[in-house]
Amino acid sequence: MSVYTVDAREGGQNTLHVPSDKLRSRASFDPSPWPPVLKMVSVKEGDAGVYYCRVDYRWDRTYMYTVVLKVIVPPQRLVILNDHDEEIIGTAGPYLEGQSVKLTCEAIGGT
Repeated sequence: MSVYTVDAREGGQNTLHVPSDKLRSRASFDPSPWPPVLKMVSVKEGDAGVYYCRVDYRWDRTYMYTVVLKVIVPPQRLVILNDHDEEIIGTAGPYLEGQSVKLTCEAIGGT
């Protein structure tokens, strides 16, 4: 299934841009830089995956390109746990000088 189609057979101002329903308001294609760029805004976790770019030329062979989009979702919150796996709120301790301390930082959510 195509996520964005550009038909430039007519050339110039007649170039047709057709984003899929999934990306309709979030994607645009810019052919002016090299290489051309598909821009996506408000990227979501569900947008992650393998994308294929296929370019068909009238007088040349078809070219295929593959791009893997990884979306990093930040954690919802961080938790610091003591050596009894209890959440520390505020300040850890007090601890005596020379005493061993074990603190664990856990990320909740995110990918």
